[in-house]
Amino acid sequence: MISYNLERISRNIKLLRNKRHWKVSYVANNTGIEEKRLRKMEESEVIPKHTELYKLSRLFDVTIDNLVFKELK
Repeated sequence: MISYNLERISRNIKLLRNKRHWKVSYVANNTGIEEKRLRKMEESEVIPKHTELYKLSRLFDVTIDNLVFKELK
């Protein structure tokens, strides 16, 4: 069984957004994910759905595997 770490996913989403100097509203507008939900993802309060991970990975130009399983820097 493959396990994931919610805190790592949250850190990666926030890191990728901040590296690009994007506001949460920009990511929301370009993914269709509500701002409130994105903030909760970044704070490890909700588990991203697979469709949300797909949209985020496309916007950030990273693989879903990297977004979920790697410690991005």
